[in-house]
Order: sequence, then C-alpha cells, then structure tokens
Amino acid sequence: LAEPISPRLPDIKAQIVYAIRSEMAHTFLDITRRRTTIAMQDHYGLDAVPIMVDVAQKFCGWTAEKCDRAVVEYHHYMSSNCIPDYALETQEEAVMQEV
Repeated sequence: LAEPISPRLPDIKAQIVYAIRSEMAHTFLDITRRRTTIAMQDHYGLDAVPIMVDVAQKFCGWTAEKCDRAVVEYHHYMSSNCIPDYALETQEEAVMQEV
C-alpha cells in the first residue's frame, strides 16, 4: 500500500484505503477529486482507475459490480464535466487507432 498510485504524483495506494474506510468515500470521483489531486493532474485520473479498482477490491471489500459501476460513473462524470473537448477528441482518436 506504500506504492504510488501514479509514478508522477506523491499519492500512495494507502490513501485509497483510508478514503474508503475512514472518510467514507463511496466513489472513485470522491477519491480522485476530494481526497487527492489525481483527477486534476494525472491524465484526469483515468490512468489511476485500474489501480483504484484493484485496491478497492483487495482491501476494502468492493465487489466487481460495485467497481464496474464506479468506473462507468467516473468516466461519465469526467468526460461530461472535467475533460476539455480537445482532450476528448484526442482520446477518441487514440482509441480508434488501437482498434
């Protein structure tokens, strides 16, 4: 849990556990926007989502279904409210190139 969530930021995995267990965070959005600054810095927190899923399941008892819901909610909120249009277009182009 002492490992960083992102190599570019000081936040560690233990902060995810603390946010869920002690601060009653119920969403990944809550963790990345209110408890850390991940959503504002690290590719809008999108790179941290798989790590948050892993930690929430292993250490906080979140089910796969709860994590799936949290991921969908996070992506929807961020793309609708936080990520600028030009970044969304770049992201869509990258996805299309992978396919």
